[in-house]
Formats: sequence, C-alpha cells, structure tokens
Amino acid sequence: MLVEVVPQWCTLKTVTQQDLSGIGHALFFWCFTLFFMSYIIFIGLAGGFGLSPWIERTPFETVYFSILDIAAALVTLTLIVAAVRRYVIRVRDWSHR
Repeated sequence: MLVEVVPQWCTLKTVTQQDLSGIGHALFFWCFTLFFMSYIIFIGLAGGFGLSPWIERTPFETVYFSILDIAAALVTLTLIVAAVRRYVIRVRDWSHR
C-alpha cells in the first residue's frame, strides 16, 4: 500500500496529454489525506489525549494549517476543473466506446 497507493502510481500511470484526470484524483487523495491527518493530530492527540498545550499555538500548528489552506485551495480548484470537464466541455468517456 505504501508503494502503490500513497504515491498514487495507480492513477498517475494512466495520465496522458489528452487525459489528465489521474492528476486530479491524486490531488484529491493527497489533500484529503492531509485533512484526515489533521483530525488525528489536532482532535485525537491534542484533544483526546490532552496534548493540546504541546501542539496548539506552536510553529507546527501554524505551518500545518498553512499547508491545509493550500490543500483546500487545490481541492476547490480540482473540483472546479472536474466539473467543467464533466458538464461544460463534456470530454468523451473512453470506457464506453
């Protein structure tokens, strides 16, 4: 799993000049993995185990939340591009020939 799924080789190996959807799928995976990790760190560890004095209001929190802001912007941009491809441009679905 760490070799195939985390780097998203399964979706990136199908990327071509005509079909870039694998990049969008990989971005979704990586960004939502960052969101999930933030829940584990800030709710599970900080809140659940009482580690908030050591995690909250630290440079780690500031940097991680900045990374999450960038991830949220990437997810939003990817969703917009996917919606335009799906409903405006109507790219031909090659699996249904």
